[in-house]
Amino acid sequence: MTSKNLFFKLMKEDLRSRIWALALIGIGFFFLYPVTVAFLAGEIKDYPIYEQGLLWYRDQIQTWLSFENGMMVLVMAVAGLVCGLSGFSYLNSRSKVDFYHSLPVRREMFFAVNFVDGIVILALPYAISLALGVVLAIGNGVESSVIVPVAVTAFGLHMTYFMLIYTTVITSAMLTGNLIVGILGCMILAGFIPLASTILQGYFSTFFQTYAYDMGEQAFEMSRRISPIMEYLMQIEKYQTEHAIAGGAAMAWVVSALLTGFSLWLYRKRPSEASGKAMAFSVSGPIIRIPIAILSGLSLALMFWEFRKSTGWAVFGVICGVVLAHCVIEIIYHFDFRQLFKNRGQMVACLLATVAVLFVFRYDTFGYDRYLPSADKVKSGAVWMRDLNGWVDYGMLEQKEDGTWDFDAENTSKAVFSRMHSTDVENILALATAGVEQTSRDFSSVNPIYQAKAIDYFDEDETKSIYQVMISYELKSGRKVYRQYYIDLDSVSEAVNRLFADEGFQKANFPLLAQSAENVDSIYFRRDRTKETKLTDLTDTQKKELLEAYQDDFSTMTLERLKKEAPIGLVRFVTAPERESLEWQERKNREQEKNPSRYWNYNSFTDMNYYPVYPSFTKTIALLKAQGIEIDLKYAQADIRSVQIYDYRRDKYRTITITDSEQIDELRNVMTEPRMLYYNRFYQSSDLNVTVTIAEDGETLEYDVQFPKDQVPDFVRELLNQAKPQ
Repeated sequence: MTSKNLFFKLMKEDLRSRIWALALIGIGFFFLYPVTVAFLAGEIKDYPIYEQGLLWYRDQIQTWLSFENGMMVLVMAVAGLVCGLSGFSYLNSRSKVDFYHSLPVRREMFFAVNFVDGIVILALPYAISLALGVVLAIGNGVESSVIVPVAVTAFGLHMTYFMLIYTTVITSAMLTGNLIVGILGCMILAGFIPLASTILQGYFSTFFQTYAYDMGEQAFEMSRRISPIMEYLMQIEKYQTEHAIAGGAAMAWVVSALLTGFSLWLYRKRPSEASGKAMAFSVSGPIIRIPIAILSGLSLALMFWEFRKSTGWAVFGVICGVVLAHCVIEIIYHFDFRQLFKNRGQMVACLLATVAVLFVFRYDTFGYDRYLPSADKVKSGAVWMRDLNGWVDYGMLEQKEDGTWDFDAENTSKAVFSRMHSTDVENILALATAGVEQTSRDFSSVNPIYQAKAIDYFDEDETKSIYQVMISYELKSGRKVYRQYYIDLDSVSEAVNRLFADEGFQKANFPLLAQSAENVDSIYFRRDRTKETKLTDLTDTQKKELLEAYQDDFSTMTLERLKKEAPIGLVRFVTAPERESLEWQERKNREQEKNPSRYWNYNSFTDMNYYPVYPSFTKTIALLKAQGIEIDLKYAQADIRSVQIYDYRRDKYRTITITDSEQIDELRNVMTEPRMLYYNRFYQSSDLNVTVTIAEDGETLEYDVQFPKDQVPDFVRELLNQAKPQ
């Protein structure tokens, strides 16, 4: 009982000495919650219809009081710093330490008192202000059944990550003996690993041409989560996208408990004479100084490399970064400028280690770019080409509890790799071997999106079909390896055609090929990405025939056909959930028209899941025509008045205008709709700029079109050669 009374008595005395922190945090939360909730209520009257204003207010308050409020990360970070450092600030004063430690109270008691008070200083004003905000929201018309669960959940989750930040700050306070150094220590503990991870990733992406950035990001994500701030932000992002966060919250409590135990152990071991010193434990000095010095050297080396692409300048960056960081930290440690070269041996070791790391990346010492696994060690593989299916929509369409619809998009390359598990390892390795041979550091300036441009469209021999190809290996050991290459696909046409015929490759890159007819609700067709025909009355048999026809047609596509064929239409096999989401979106659009002042934040489902229809899709085209759908592009029957052709490939451009009806008829047969090429990045068009003038609905309209690279009529070439250079 005596110990219990002493604990609360010490808590009371400590709170009295830290009343400024309680007041500061209380004022902050007062403005953050009650004032903001009341202020936003004034917006309701600005709406012409009260119910619309109340709906807007409810959405705003629900977001503001929930765990989605990203501003709370900053609030909790500052509060954690204030509560953590103020509670143990006496450790920075030798006289205060001597006084407290002379009292007949165990160190564990002092630690517990300051630790608990720090939580109370934050939790008490937070809870009161949040409760007031909830009461005000209910008083302004927000249903209690909606706002109370949201606020309670938010309180628990925000306190969870406050504890993670708070215990990190206390750990820093235990390791240091000076307030300023303690703040710097907090920054290092919270930011060193994420920063080091980012710089290391920069080295991979800068010096290794085959580094697959999209997939490499996953490997570095876990290291970034070591930072309490980054983990906090990631969990908020997951919460916003309705992903489960219970596991992350539980892990945060486990880490907080471990940090608390570690801090208590440090507190018990901390010598009294550590007060006023930069570091409380001498052994921690080099443990912190050396990694920071090396990281500084690597950072400046990378910066100078990016500017000059020079090894000499990169080494200069290493020297500057290591020496400056090492010397500054020594000055901070000893509070004496004369001690900047105190540990010269360690500084030289840092320099050598940093240069070694730089050279490992610069000269690919361990053969990262030359990596090719043995076929007998690979369980399965996957291939993704950036230009092949960038238009495909991967993700989950779902309806939320409030009736709204949302599409949670998935990264394209990750989606393909998670779906494709090809056992044709030999063929995948053939592609990878070509990638290793062809990819060089000279490709650092290559556009990663598209490199199939001809140097001169009249000189086809100089054209190379160089594309970015990403390969995933699933090794029998369970390890996954990713590499990206820039490959001239024409040089490995046999392997590419074999890959295109792989059923697993097709279904992973084009999910429609794996769709079942039972899931098709209706079918939409677009001729030019704007004019749409909806087939909503088809029988199940008709829908099945059309889907299977399209799947058969699409599965026979080859790289050569993609280069020569442009889409002539788009088809969408709409599922029941997609139809419901489209109907919901139409209702939202009508509400938007009635109330333009309100901003609706929702995904658009209008252009999703369309697949291209090519001229060679005879089965699909026949079935579409049987439903009365016009397949030909608008240029086939359009009233074309003139065609303007511009040639900018020479020092001086040339232009011609064609008005002859026979020549126009010859050109209309090769005109391609540029917007449709979004669905085929492999298509090879000429370098000519073409504008067609059409009379349509009593107006004269101009459209940009393109010609196939190898189908430009001879008379166009002759007229351009005769045209006067501009």
